[in-house]
Amino acid sequence: MSRNTLALFLLLTLATSTWASEVPDNAQGGTGSQELFQITRWGSDREFRSKLASVEDVDQTLPDGSTLLMWAIASGKTNRVKALLTRGSDPNARTRTQRTPIMVAAAGSNVSIVRLLLNAGSDIDARDQVGQSALFHSVLSGSISMTRAIAKHSSHLNTRDKLFGSTPLHLALEMNRKKQASVLLKLGADPSIPDASGTSPLAWCTNRPQVSACGPVLRHAASGRDEPS
Repeated sequence: MSRNTLALFLLLTLATSTWASEVPDNAQGGTGSQELFQITRWGSDREFRSKLASVEDVDQTLPDGSTLLMWAIASGKTNRVKALLTRGSDPNARTRTQRTPIMVAAAGSNVSIVRLLLNAGSDIDARDQVGQSALFHSVLSGSISMTRAIAKHSSHLNTRDKLFGSTPLHLALEMNRKKQASVLLKLGADPSIPDASGTSPLAWCTNRPQVSACGPVLRHAASGRDEPS
């Protein structure tokens, strides 16, 4: 498996592992009811409101460490996220892989949920066990509006992960996400920062001018001007 293929495989695995399948009833650990979590993500609004009214611990977890808030975020339903935050759900809770609510939101496409989390005090630059922040997850999601929303509030656009020392811009290029690469450059991503192998986004693109996502990087380097988003 090539370096890039392996990286994307690991990223996709981490992005989907929490909710790829149901958690077994007999799974060890966690403090929550599987039924409650399923209703939070897939139940009707009426079922959710009814269940939430009787919940004492809104930060209960499943064995993987995921919380009700994370499952509400995964549902994409803003009203459920708002209800849980109002009840005091921790906006910076972590799963066993150190994922936080805002990382879960960044992997989706509902920017309104990100705003709710930020208003509640969510750390947008928190990093998971492989050193990736919400910005990495937004690039992986493919949502341009999400990447823009996260990048505008992030103080660390050039943070490097623990996998290969890649930055969010490296990831955008490897996935050939041209518009996301353009957004990152416009908001301050540095194309000269090398990964662990010593390869910067600019160097990577210099050797691959045919890659669509490299267009913004090469033009940025040639002109010194930000790419329009």
